[in-house]
Amino acid sequence: MPIEKRRDSGRAAAVDDALSIKKKPRDYARPLIVLLVVLAVGLGLIVCIVSAVSVGIFAVNADPTPARLPGSWKGQFIFAGRHLDSTYTFKNDGTLQEVSLDGFGRRNVSNGKWRVRNGQVHIDWNNGGIEVATVHWIDERTMDYHIIEHTELAQIGIGTTFKKQ
Repeated sequence: MPIEKRRDSGRAAAVDDALSIKKKPRDYARPLIVLLVVLAVGLGLIVCIVSAVSVGIFAVNADPTPARLPGSWKGQFIFAGRHLDSTYTFKNDGTLQEVSLDGFGRRNVSNGKWRVRNGQVHIDWNNGGIEVATVHWIDERTMDYHIIEHTELAQIGIGTTFKKQ
């Protein structure tokens, strides 16, 4: 029987040992801190990427036309089979004057207001007409100017190469 007592006392000791082992309190702070750091770094990375993309889009869409356009520009349109010498003077205050000479020496002066919208030059003529044109810059003093919308339908599609005066 002494063997059985040992077994019983061994079992009792094991049960006592199991009950006496205290569980360490779980440390929730460390995983929470790691999670917050990962989230902060991820958010910072997203902000950097969005900022870089925004700057890139702005740089690509930056149109030099509003800054380059002020001044006098001389070109020659071919309209209804006739050459029309024309000088557009774009002023910084948003006003415009066109002086044109037709093949017969007749002079015409038109005034209006100009602005650049979506990379296109929009002109509101004082006589109620409109003109919308695309501009392709060859260099600082030369631009290809093509009318894409006009009150006079016959002017749609004509263009010229303007040289700065």
